[in-house]
Amino acid sequence: MTLKTLKRFSPKRLRGLRKAAKNTDGVSAVEFALVAPLMLLLFFGTTEVTILLQSERNVTSATSTMGDIAARLDVITDNDMEDIFGSTEIVLHTLYAQGAAMRISSLVADDDGNVTVDWSDGRNMPALSEGASVADLPENIVPANGSIIMSELEYAFQIDGYFLDEERQLSERFFLRPRRVDQIIRDREPQ
Repeated sequence: MTLKTLKRFSPKRLRGLRKAAKNTDGVSAVEFALVAPLMLLLFFGTTEVTILLQSERNVTSATSTMGDIAARLDVITDNDMEDIFGSTEIVLHTLYAQGAAMRISSLVADDDGNVTVDWSDGRNMPALSEGASVADLPENIVPANGSIIMSELEYAFQIDGYFLDEERQLSERFFLRPRRVDQIIRDREPQ
């Protein structure tokens, strides 16, 4: 080592380095600058996921309500059906339900357990054809010579967020047995 190199490590210079190492002014600001973006990402991500979960919950509640109202009636008229769809839209209020697709169907089973559609009505979703079979039914959901009400709801959920910016299809399907009669009658007005 030369004399010039030794002067670089003089006690006076080392003291200055030690002072700089002990100085903690501004450390909090640097830590905040490193942590703040992560905290903001967590905050906005959690908010968007919460909105999505709340929307899924509203779709489930609305589908259940729609089927429950229909299952309580003996005869469903056209006015009753409009009221059922209208009340479902009220339950979906937070989702701006104008685009929600809804359908209520009565399914019946014969002696052999073959399930067909007795009647069906839909709003923003086509009604099922009378006498048609229904795919993807849970096994033994309709008792032999019995009937059930099937309520279905689909909603295209869209949020303009940072993480959930694509459209998600929320859907639900409920099966309820008629409460007061064996089979609910659909009374349609002549067209």
